[in-house]
Amino acid sequence: MNNIQYKIIVRENPMMGNFDIFMYKNTPQGRYFVTQEKGTQTETKIEEGAYCRDLKPNLSLHRDMLQQLLQEITNLGVKLPDESKVRGQYEAQSEHLKDLRQLLKLK
Repeated sequence: MNNIQYKIIVRENPMMGNFDIFMYKNTPQGRYFVTQEKGTQTETKIEEGAYCRDLKPNLSLHRDMLQQLLQEITNLGVKLPDESKVRGQYEAQSEHLKDLRQLLKLK
């Protein structure tokens, strides 16, 4: 069983006007900050009690760039679980309304 969980944290950095993105993984042996440079992935163990402010972010984006990134991810078909749930509820309601319209026309 794979007990590794990859996580991403996005923190607003009001002093710089950016959003800082941190990538790490949780393993049974601890938490590791994950970076990748020139095709090589590096993992640095995060000591207990360390905060994001103690680490350099993997990526720092201005709000406009972050919005563009989210749009590109959405264009690839990746959706948040809540978004998919709402869309499913909307589609179910739409089908229900179609059924009701058909029933009303029969009378």
